Amino acid sequence: MMRFSAVTLTLAVASSPTCLAWVPFSGSLKRASASPSARMLMTAGQPSRLSRRSLMETSLGTAAAGIIASSLHTPTPRASASLTASSELPEDAYTLLGGDMKSCKILNGMWQLSGGHGYRPQVGPAVSDMRKHFEAGFNTFDTADIYGGAEDVVGSYKREYGTKENQGLFYTKWVPRPERVSRAAVKEAIGRSLQRMDTTRLDLLQFHWWEYGYPYYMDALQYLQEIQQDGGIRHVALTNFDTKRMSEIYDAGVPLVSNQVQYSLLDQRPNVLMAPAAKARGMSLLAYGTLLGGFFSGQWKGKPDPKGFETVSQQKYYNMIRTWGDWALFQELLQAMDGVAEKHQVSIPNVAVRWVLEQPAVGGAIVGCRFGLKGKAHTEDNRAVFAFALDKEDREALQAVTERGRDLMKVIGDCGAEYRRA
Repeated sequence: MMRFSAVTLTLAVASSPTCLAWVPFSGSLKRASASPSARMLMTAGQPSRLSRRSLMETSLGTAAAGIIASSLHTPTPRASASLTASSELPEDAYTLLGGDMKSCKILNGMWQLSGGHGYRPQVGPAVSDMRKHFEAGFNTFDTADIYGGAEDVVGSYKREYGTKENQGLFYTKWVPRPERVSRAAVKEAIGRSLQRMDTTRLDLLQFHWWEYGYPYYMDALQYLQEIQQDGGIRHVALTNFDTKRMSEIYDAGVPLVSNQVQYSLLDQRPNVLMAPAAKARGMSLLAYGTLLGGFFSGQWKGKPDPKGFETVSQQKYYNMIRTWGDWALFQELLQAMDGVAEKHQVSIPNVAVRWVLEQPAVGGAIVGCRFGLKGKAHTEDNRAVFAFALDKEDREALQAVTERGRDLMKVIGDCGAEYRRA
């Protein structure tokens, strides 16, 4: 039996390793439509205190939570026509990830389907919204084996619209327990994702590992490469690995194409070590948290310090704001972003995403989508990201505020350290 040191974490929800924060939190969380396991972790007035073992048990146990699953496995007639994404976005809205995948630089994030985001996703409306994003040119979707039933929704989408590659790109993640892994266990886990997503090959498998002290992640990567060679995985990537391990893995001969990390105007840690290392190796960074769970929005400008939150994303990223600075300084940042947005006739979220996309080595930014929630499709607004560019004056105005906050590299550590700090 392996033992894990205790860790105090503020948990946003346990359905994703990209939704945890270790920083102190003071506030309350309004009850959201979360999965049962996620609700157990929502506290009023203080963070949950869990051992790392408890964190993993809860995180890895939500594979069926969050989505009304009445039609998850209902057979859907396959479409006979082969439809392709429209050309509404300019060519520079795409990058060739891995050299052969025309990936939109704004990826449709599917964490919101795991629950805790203010609504109960239903498969039919969610699939319909996914199609609208695809047809608007946003052809790339980011999910995970622990995002509730999100992989099943991808499978429903494929059954509805066909399984040919031109129906979109679907990136998923594998988040195993930090223990010895076998070839059979890896094949079983990847086979599960293949089955749920109704495909014979995963476009991108992003691998997460909880504990560097247990080096079995190298064994897991070897087995993933074997599956890749057999045709079950198109490209292998990482998520939330730090610069040191990412570099060691790549330099050992694992052909990584990307690493998905938290990256935003407020959290610029990847600029320090990660981006230079990725660029030197021809790797891309996929950025999440670019909109700070919705805090980078005009609706928060001029608002008082919030005391409660509607979604788990808001709770997580409020913690990040408070780690970086305080609410007053964040308001100054919103004001600066609003000035840039007004100048270019775009929105504050557009400025936030554009800033990230212009950083070295960034191949895309994940923007969360509440698929199936009426009125929450942002394809029109997201399209504006590709209609302008930040100039020197814009960058200096934004940096003049962000540099007054705490150095998150010193406070938290390198990318992914927030999931491993004891």
